[in-house]
Amino acid sequence: VAEVVLYATKAVLHPTRPLFDTQTQQLKPRCVRALRHIFKLCDMDGDGVLNDQELNDFQVACFNTPLQPDEIRGVKKVVEEKLPSGVDEKGLTLRGFLFLHALFIERGRMETTWAVLRKFGYNNQLVMDEAHLTVSFERRADQCVELTDQATDFLTSIFHRFDKDSKGALSVQSSRRALSAPRCLRVCFGEPSHGHQERTNLAGADPGVELEELFATAPCSPWEEPRWARCAESTGVHAALTLSGFMAQWALTTLLEPEKMLAYLHYLGFTADQTDPQVAFRISKRRKHEKRKGRFSRNIFKCVVLGAPGAGKSALLDSLIGQPFREVPGGAKASERMAVAALETEGLPPSKRMVAMLEPEPATAAHLLQSPEDLQTYDVATFVFDSSSPASFRSTSAQLSAMAVWILRRNLNERSLEGGDVISTLLTRVLQWVQMDCEVPCVLVAAKDDAKGISKDLNEEVAAFCTSLNMSLPVSISIKDGDSANIHSRILNVAMHPDEFVPKTAAMR
Repeated sequence: VAEVVLYATKAVLHPTRPLFDTQTQQLKPRCVRALRHIFKLCDMDGDGVLNDQELNDFQVACFNTPLQPDEIRGVKKVVEEKLPSGVDEKGLTLRGFLFLHALFIERGRMETTWAVLRKFGYNNQLVMDEAHLTVSFERRADQCVELTDQATDFLTSIFHRFDKDSKGALSVQSSRRALSAPRCLRVCFGEPSHGHQERTNLAGADPGVELEELFATAPCSPWEEPRWARCAESTGVHAALTLSGFMAQWALTTLLEPEKMLAYLHYLGFTADQTDPQVAFRISKRRKHEKRKGRFSRNIFKCVVLGAPGAGKSALLDSLIGQPFREVPGGAKASERMAVAALETEGLPPSKRMVAMLEPEPATAAHLLQSPEDLQTYDVATFVFDSSSPASFRSTSAQLSAMAVWILRRNLNERSLEGGDVISTLLTRVLQWVQMDCEVPCVLVAAKDDAKGISKDLNEEVAAFCTSLNMSLPVSISIKDGDSANIHSRILNVAMHPDEFVPKTAAMR
């Protein structure tokens, strides 16, 4: 009975399944990634080998017991006999480190590997445990999280380290997997010596897997969700991520998911004090305070892109990151899209700020339009309509109206609804929007200017709408013809000078 209890306890506390595939006799990819991350953290001189001192420091950190010199020699001898590439003249290589853990598991000593993993903050799913990431990102809706210069410099160095072919871009696709390392571990269990053939891609020498290799110490890429596809500047047929695109994508990750960003800094080896948020992150001042001073210190501005279906919103996002125009099939399912890029600001001295444009899926957009509190997280709202379609303009106008209905019900008395005039009702709602400190400036965009053109009647309707709100006329663009009218820089300028672009009724002027 005692033996049954012992094995049951081991199965719960030190499960084999997350670590090892018993059918293929391989460490599982996520386990390899975690161990590789730990190896990199312990390789203090960064030479790709754990020397005797580093190996001893690792032993003390995990088990609070040093290794004697003869014990270190014994460990290396065991590895060298089974896997010659696991040891070199300097010490234990990554292959040897992985071999040892495969050997522990094969011999039923899963608790050894789990002790190492848990010491470095991994949970049973082999991701960083939340308790190990203690930074608080508490903030108000009009504040944002950004990376510090120290974190930015670290990520820039990571980019150059993994840009193996020095082409200034990290390749995304490959014909082979970067994490083929587990297969070489079959030699641990008595296969012939040819089973440990060298696989150079484990060390990241294959330029075809640069981005995948970069995340080899993390459970997976942080950008696997479909919404991260084509969201930053890339180049080439395989969409290799440029340095500016790489940094912009990290800035967007920090903006939207700072907790994830913290975990990935840890996975990538950022060794600064993880409990001090000021080392890697800064939280911006409140937008309303910066607006009063007329100067924004934040480096990234968040823009929501709304409008009628098929109006050209996705093309607007694609053009921000330099992607060529592409036709979207009619009836294609709308999904969430994002795009982020650094743009030159107006005025002197010249500087760059990032614009993050988010196109929510229809259901999310419908909720957002009725929730001014959620809108406060955005610095600017861009409304897009098809300039050749009166129905498209009216649909976009209806979205703006829907956004204000919720505010109206909470804050306006019934007399505000009298008269039945759509525009006057809309103006009153926008007024209340401002009174609730939801002063999100708006940009109106007339897309598809390459089409048959705006009709006279629609032109008059749009002009009346803009005049009543004291807004500029819509910016006409044709992404298909390459005429963006510098729209993205205009949106950035609106975000940085919001008071000039908040719709105002006659009563507010």
